[in-house]
Amino acid sequence: MPHRPGLIVAAADPDDGTAYPRAAAIGAEAVLRAGQDLAWLHLRLHAATDCRYAHWEALLTGPLPPEDS
Repeated sequence: MPHRPGLIVAAADPDDGTAYPRAAAIGAEAVLRAGQDLAWLHLRLHAATDCRYAHWEALLTGPLPPEDS
């Protein structure tokens, strides 16, 4: 499978050794494991939205912010 930029696989189980070969088989750009530092993903999301402000931390780690903020 060709490399597919922007395809990111999230592995819920950090000890799941099958996530990497499966991600490679579908051409994923990266595999993120549960508990991993999300700074890289934060930067990718920022770049993908043309640097528009969003509550990335809340979206990635917790509940959505209130509508009025």
